[in-house]
Formats: sequence, C-alpha cells, structure tokens
Amino acid sequence: MALVAANVGHRLLRGSVLSSFIIGVAMGNIVWGIPLDENGEFGGTFLSLLHPYALLLGITTVALFAMHGALYALMKTDGHFHTRIRRWINPCIITFIMLYAATSQATLLYCPHMTNTVKQHPAFFVVALTNMLAIANIPRAIHWKRDFEAFLSSCAAMIALMGLCGAGLWPNLLYSNPTPELSLTAYNASSSTQTLGNMLIIALTGVPSSSPTRSASTGSSAAKCSGTSGVLNPQTSMTPAPVCAAVRFTHANAG
Repeated sequence: MALVAANVGHRLLRGSVLSSFIIGVAMGNIVWGIPLDENGEFGGTFLSLLHPYALLLGITTVALFAMHGALYALMKTDGHFHTRIRRWINPCIITFIMLYAATSQATLLYCPHMTNTVKQHPAFFVVALTNMLAIANIPRAIHWKRDFEAFLSSCAAMIALMGLCGAGLWPNLLYSNPTPELSLTAYNASSSTQTLGNMLIIALTGVPSSSPTRSASTGSSAAKCSGTSGVLNPQTSMTPAPVCAAVRFTHANAG
C-alpha cells in the first residue's frame, strides 16, 4: 500500500511540474511572438518554441505555482506537515521573486511591445503597482504568520499578472515575430457576429446547468488534512481529496 501511495505521489508531482512548465512556455511564446505567414499559419518548428525567454517563463511559472500551492497547503494542514511546509515556504517565495525579477527585466528588454498599452493608458499602471504590492506582502504576511493574507496576496498577484499580460498584448491574440503586421488580433481573427451570438447562447444554456453538479461533486470531497495522521476530517474545512492524498503521501515518506 505504501509503495502504491509513493508511486501515485511521484506521478502527481511530475505531472504538476510538467504541466506548469508547459503553461509557462506557452505563455512565453505568446508574449515573445511566433513566426506567422500571410495566411496566419505557424511558420516555425517545435524547437523554435523552446527559446530562452519561453524557458525562463516556464521555470518562473513552476516557481509561482509551487509558492501558491505551498501557501494553500500551509492553511489547510496542521501538525508536523504544517511545520515542514513553513520551513519550505521562504525558499519558495525567494525563488519566485528572483525569477520574477529576471523575467520582468527580460520582458522590458526584449518584448517592448508589452509596455505600449501601459504607456498609452497610464491607468494600467495601477495594475502593475497592485502586482508589486501583492508580491511584496507575501513574505511580510508569512513573517507574521498570516497565512490566509499571504494566500490572498498570491491570488491578487496572479490576477494582476494575467491582467498585465492581457493589457500588454491587446489587441493581439497571437503576436507575430518578427513581422508584427501579420499578428492575429481581436479584429482580424474574430468569428462573425452570428457565430459569436450562437456561442453566447450555448454558453448561457450549458454553463448554468452544469454548476449544481460541479458544486455537489466539490462538496462531497471537502475535508481537512491532518499533518500528523494524514486522515480526512470532513467536519472541519474545505480541502479537495487529491490535496489530502498528497499530504498523506508526504507524511508517509517523511523522514
């Protein structure tokens, strides 16, 4: 049983790291731009997508998700496992901040088009300021053991980062590098008005009907993870069962 738990835990770890890295590499290529021809078709190769900027953003994304997940686990665990996470949290925060600073400098130097919207609309600087303050508040909240505040700051930082990315790319949906005039934008790549209307009707019809099922599924797996016993206590808090499974795996392999 312990061997099966260890195998599942290692697969979960590898899958989480790989998926986070791929998301970051994809975002790096969206920001950097990819070669497009006159028909909007990709003109590069798979290896051309693995350039240094995309790899840097991939590693930064892994660090961001690791920090965010550690903050969540810090709130949802207690006992020995909680103590171990508190020892890990500062290295996670420091690693993310260093990679974030490097990524920000690389973006300003090599992707100047990402700053055009902020220059044209100074109000977007509020989003950048919010992002900086949210990131700066994470180590402060951890120092004072305000774990929930640190988690909320991490959430705010992720939302602000996505907002800055979207604002910097607008109106481009897929930036063309090295020929920006071939970029796919919200104007030349959008569907017809009739198609958009049909999709809106489908979304309004389908999404509400699936919400009760999703809520019931989430509620049935709610639990609190104990860092000392690794058992689930459904009467305490809301923690998805996979998170508690990871807690049990880590506790079983603790030293």
